[in-house]
Amino acid sequence: MVAHVRAAICLLGRIRGLAEHATNLVDNLLRPLHADVFAYAPTAFFSEASPKDVWALRALPRLLRVVEEEEDVSTQLRAEVKRSHMVSTPREANDLLAMTESVDGNWIGGYVGNDGKIRRGTGLNQMYAARWCLQMVEHQEAVVQSKHGGDWSYDWIVKTRLDYVWEAQHLPLHFFSKDFIWIPEGHDWGGLNDRHALIPRTPSTRKGIYAPSQIYLNGWSWLTCHQAVGTLREFFWEANLCEQPEASTAPCFNHEGWLWARTMAAHIKVARF
Repeated sequence: MVAHVRAAICLLGRIRGLAEHATNLVDNLLRPLHADVFAYAPTAFFSEASPKDVWALRALPRLLRVVEEEEDVSTQLRAEVKRSHMVSTPREANDLLAMTESVDGNWIGGYVGNDGKIRRGTGLNQMYAARWCLQMVEHQEAVVQSKHGGDWSYDWIVKTRLDYVWEAQHLPLHFFSKDFIWIPEGHDWGGLNDRHALIPRTPSTRKGIYAPSQIYLNGWSWLTCHQAVGTLREFFWEANLCEQPEASTAPCFNHEGWLWARTMAAHIKVARF
């Protein structure tokens, strides 16, 4: 008999068009995985979506929480850097932000620098959304623990995109070893595919300093202290993982490359399916 697997699915990204493939999402992902569902999207994505798309999102089975936020990732990052326990003066905060900006690439895409220029891409927005995913899951775990006691947690967090159309049912989660983060083949762009992931979350790893869910979903926190810049300086300062290396200068990271760097630095094993 196969043991019950406790799973949380985080749906991130654009809502536009969801009404057309919501049934596909439910039949091939949500119901086969018997998962609780969480969703995050900035207000701009809600605004561009039709009322039918928004209704389709809110009607998804086992949807426990939807977070909509007027997103300003640049202001949010600056504020959190200044509040960080790793920063003691405004000058240190500005120095840390300057060092972060010195790393080229869309890994912090969407960030608005002091010169008013917007970094190409959406890497920073994606990190912010992924952190919301982790926060929603942690909150639900705390709710269950407060009601029933014990150290209750999900076994897996499945992070995926709202705009995916599934051609077949997702493989059952009990097929996968919790020794790995599992990602699909392809779309690595020099790093690791960041579009869909099965992330183990068990009591033994969740409490560890290098818990896979923290490494994968909370890259944002690495930016608010010296961890991101420190890791890149120590291990990857000569790396150029941007889409057009000839048009950029090392260090240069895309969002996929930044995910790869975190997993490598934390010795997190990644496998494919």
